[in-house]
Amino acid sequence: NALTETTTGRVIGSAGGGDGYSLLGNLFMQYQFGGTNPYNISTSEIDLSYVSQKNLQYNKKTNTYGVNLFSLNKTSPTALAFGKISLSHIKGNIYSVESDLFDFDYQTTGSFNRNAATFIGGAVFGQFFNTPVTTWGIIRNYTGVGGPFDINFNGTVYIKP
Repeated sequence: NALTETTTGRVIGSAGGGDGYSLLGNLFMQYQFGGTNPYNISTSEIDLSYVSQKNLQYNKKTNTYGVNLFSLNKTSPTALAFGKISLSHIKGNIYSVESDLFDFDYQTTGSFNRNAATFIGGAVFGQFFNTPVTTWGIIRNYTGVGGPFDINFNGTVYIKP
C-alpha cells in the first residue's frame, strides 16, 4: 500500500514495483532495439530506499537536487541503471525524477570509479563512451535500431529525511 511504500522510502503513487533486475533487462532491450525512442518508466519501478535528503546536492542553476546513486549503493539495480539522477522538490519529502538521457558517456569531471563503471556497463551494452564497438553496436546505432534514448519518469518518490 502507499503508506508502506512511503515509510520504506519506495514510491508514492502508482502501484507496482519489481525486483529491479527486470528494469535492467528492459533498459537493455530498449537500448538494443528501441530505435532511440523515449522510454517511460513508473517511479514504482525504482528503489530509492537507501537515499536520504542528506545525500541530495542542490543545483542552484537548475533548481534541482542531484544524487549519485552508484556512490551510495553499487549493487542496487536502480544505481546500476541510472548512476545518478536529478530530482525536483514538490513538497515535504516528495520529489519527482527529472528526465535523463540513457547513454554511456565519459565525463571529464567524473571520478575514476564513475567512468570505470560506465565503461563496464557499456561493455555489456556494446558501447564504450558513446562509441559503438561491437558489430551489433555499430549496426544498432547507425541504422537507428537502438542506441541512446531519453528516460521519462512518471510519478513521485519519497526521500527520507
